[in-house]
Amino acid sequence: MKEVEGVGKTKEEALHSALSLLGVDSLDELSSKFDIDVVEEHPKGLFKMFSSHMKVKLLLTEKTSLLESVIENDETESDNERPFVDPNFNPEEFLDKLLNLIGVDASIEVFNREDDELFFKIHSSERGIIIGKHGETLDAIQYILNIVSSRKGHDHNIYIDLDGYREKRKTYLKQVARRAVSKVRRTGETVELDPMSTVERRYIHKLLKRNTGITTKSEGKEPKRRVIIYPESNGGRRSEV
Repeated sequence: MKEVEGVGKTKEEALHSALSLLGVDSLDELSSKFDIDVVEEHPKGLFKMFSSHMKVKLLLTEKTSLLESVIENDETESDNERPFVDPNFNPEEFLDKLLNLIGVDASIEVFNREDDELFFKIHSSERGIIIGKHGETLDAIQYILNIVSSRKGHDHNIYIDLDGYREKRKTYLKQVARRAVSKVRRTGETVELDPMSTVERRYIHKLLKRNTGITTKSEGKEPKRRVIIYPESNGGRRSEV
């Protein structure tokens, strides 16, 4: 739990003082990440002489992640209570609820693709919130939807994208990987890529798997874990993503 205090002539001024220490202007900016308790106190000590002043204490408790909360809620049902296939479960409606939990407005298109895959195309102006750093939030949403859908007895694979973000990102990663491989072959030196999500590291490993003369490994701890590309003579075994 994190505590922040602010002092002012009124409760509003004291609250604004506390928020300014956090670099935000309103409680709404914190509500997506924290559960917030606002405690009003009469100042003591140095501020005791200012009887008209107020002190506000913000108690910030980090919220359970979206992934953890949804999975935890789903696990409260016992296996005996779950039908083999839940006819009332609708993946599109569930995705819409997830997006509402995040606090964004979005529309969803659904397409049937090969191998019984459902493709959910999200449209929203709040791209940064839905995508997250390097697509991590988008990956988490896709993971949650696949897990819950499977538990409800639906065996189709679900793929989610936001306004073509994944394809654009893949194009960028291909360019980065090819330039890195070219540099390794030209100089004989190891090249480190920028930190990436697990999904993107897996994509890089798969992309470069058949390239001769190089070896790829993932090294480091999250969130700074990254792909390293070695000249084949210097590299070791391929590691886990």
